[in-house]
Amino acid sequence: MRRMLNLIVVLLFVISFTSCIEDEFDGKTTIVEEEIEKLKVDNENLGKLDVDSSSYEDVVNILGEPSSYSYREEILEKSEAIDDFYMDYDGQVVIKIQNKMVDEIRIYDDRIRYLKNLYVGQAKEEALSQLSPVKETYTNIGVYYESYILYNDINYGYSDVKGVSYYSDPSNGVRLWFDNNAVSTVYYFNKENYLEHESKISYLKGSSPYDSGEYVTTEINGNDVEFETDADLLGKWEFKDYVYIYEDFDEERKLSNIQFIDLDIRENGIIKDCDFMWTKGYLVNVFMRGSRMVYRYELAEREGETYLLLYTSLEDDYNVYVFKNVE
Repeated sequence: MRRMLNLIVVLLFVISFTSCIEDEFDGKTTIVEEEIEKLKVDNENLGKLDVDSSSYEDVVNILGEPSSYSYREEILEKSEAIDDFYMDYDGQVVIKIQNKMVDEIRIYDDRIRYLKNLYVGQAKEEALSQLSPVKETYTNIGVYYESYILYNDINYGYSDVKGVSYYSDPSNGVRLWFDNNAVSTVYYFNKENYLEHESKISYLKGSSPYDSGEYVTTEINGNDVEFETDADLLGKWEFKDYVYIYEDFDEERKLSNIQFIDLDIRENGIIKDCDFMWTKGYLVNVFMRGSRMVYRYELAEREGETYLLLYTSLEDDYNVYVFKNVE
């Protein structure tokens, strides 16, 4: 009898508790599920875009308006997005626009597919097996964006990011970033624009030859800098390479595709056929209006040879143009 009474009490409690739940939720069954972020971009629609021929208008017509417009990390109003900008679809897909045409489709979400069977999260070896063969593998240096070169354990000298890799395959119009041996980003790019850009990377081309005259006083770090001679800088310097840090430099293996004129450095701050003049410690573009471009330089000795190092920073020893003294 006591067991029967206990059972009745339990049943009454369950009925009472259930009634309370139904009262609180109006008798509706509530199921809690993990919220899954919806895809901003439909795979089928994305496949309608042609990275080699689609326009900005095509993107809007097919994918709709993006979550945001930007350029060089600055958020833009739609009215400010004129020729070159990025269209961000909730961080899942980013469309790079150049001259109002699609220049690149960047995929960051593992649910997105476009053309080839490449996707975020895919094993590195599986992804690479679908592309042109790797010509050479570089490890523990910065990325110099050479085609068909696999960069592993990327290291810029000032920013060590072990486990990150990069590979570019222009023949298939694909660039891949990897993190810990898995694809982290897939870039599909306009092959014509890419090859044109690759052939035109050039710095300090002498568009305004200046062979005679006097040094122009310029401002560096807020101070007027008068001309100071440096006999060790005089002579002819042959451009060898651009590297992130000087330690990466290897005369037998050019790392970047950047071109640079050779320098014929003369007395009184003159550099023949070049927009720049010099004073001790600096090369200065004295023809630029407004903020003038300034390179800091140092001379270095290696294996009996003298090298001129041009730094893009006035303080940090990275991003270096390397020249060899030839006369």
